[in-house]
Amino acid sequence: MKVYHMARAGNAPDIETRGFRGPPGRYLTDSLHNGVRVSDRPLLAESEIESEPTVCFEIAVPDKVLLSREWTEPRKGYREFLVPAAVLNRFRRRKLSDEELLTLV
Repeated sequence: MKVYHMARAGNAPDIETRGFRGPPGRYLTDSLHNGVRVSDRPLLAESEIESEPTVCFEIAVPDKVLLSREWTEPRKGYREFLVPAAVLNRFRRRKLSDEELLTLV
């Protein structure tokens, strides 16, 4: 499955060269969680960084890796996963161009 991660544009060079990092984050909840938030579509509005320049990474991850890491919420209209950075970094990632991103949102 192709999944997407929205990041601050300033973090893109580090993600491209060194990979994702999984610092704890709230991810629109009241609790801290570890991992990298990815989804089956780019979540620009839900990314919590919409007021800053952003980039979108596309990662092809086998379904079996994602299924046990899915966050399910009724009626949200997309699938979302929280994947440890070390796991996500095993798979090829690429930064989408602005034109590619616009075709997906």
